[in-house]
Amino acid sequence: MIQTRCAICGSRKNFKELYKANFTEKDLRIDVFSARTIPARCHYRIVKCKNDGLVRSNPIIDVSTLNKLYKISQFAYQDETENLTETYLSALQPVLKTLSKKNAILEIGCGNGFLLKSLYTEGYHNVFGIEPSVDAVDKADKRIKKKIIVEIFKPGLFKKETFFFIFFFQTLDHIPDPEKFLKECYKLLAPGGYIMAFNHNIDSLEVKIFGAKSPIIDIVHPFFFSPKTLRMIFEKFKFNGINVYSPKNTLSLRHLIWLIPLPGFIKNRILKLDFLKKVTLKFELGNICIVGQK
Repeated sequence: MIQTRCAICGSRKNFKELYKANFTEKDLRIDVFSARTIPARCHYRIVKCKNDGLVRSNPIIDVSTLNKLYKISQFAYQDETENLTETYLSALQPVLKTLSKKNAILEIGCGNGFLLKSLYTEGYHNVFGIEPSVDAVDKADKRIKKKIIVEIFKPGLFKKETFFFIFFFQTLDHIPDPEKFLKECYKLLAPGGYIMAFNHNIDSLEVKIFGAKSPIIDIVHPFFFSPKTLRMIFEKFKFNGINVYSPKNTLSLRHLIWLIPLPGFIKNRILKLDFLKKVTLKFELGNICIVGQK
């Protein structure tokens, strides 16, 4: 286990404990670290920095072990990709309208490339992705698969100032070192290029109601951002024209039930009902989206 520090102020000790750790080594499993599986309801100790309010897990497992878990994780949310595509394309549109379809675009944590495939179909052929899960990339469309690097995002994968748009959906709160991550994103962006993050909101009503039982309080999240702290860390890395807002999500009733902290045996029975996949809802789910520019 390694001690973490605040990604905004750098402090290691000036924090208050929000929730005690409740996991064991048995929880470090492939299914737990596979995206959008039923939340394991286990987490590290959760703390909040007294200087700036950034919430983080502390301590966490070492990065090498974490990377191995993501590499062997499974792609298990095929049934939700249609709704996710609608949600994410809606968030991307304001930036896409400013770009040429020839501009290079990068998605970090692209899964099986379902969103890149949609962009490719719309004429954005200069799209690229980074995804650590071998299983996810194996399930990518053949046109997109060759454009995805199967790797953890790190320096040296691309030349600097390559991209006009970099985005990552439900990824930033999985990153053990957001500072290095955003610093590399800044290097890869061309002058005037855009960056977008879409992730959970630790200040959402859902977290206030459910507390440690909220599905976002999970061992897969080293960091938990609020609108305030998300803006602060983007400002730290000199991104300009920052806009932070609460996006709307399109999701199935099945996925909504998946998010609710019900006893496992009850939830598993309910989720087997096929009709739940066909009922679609659209509302603000408790996420935040931020857009900035280099």
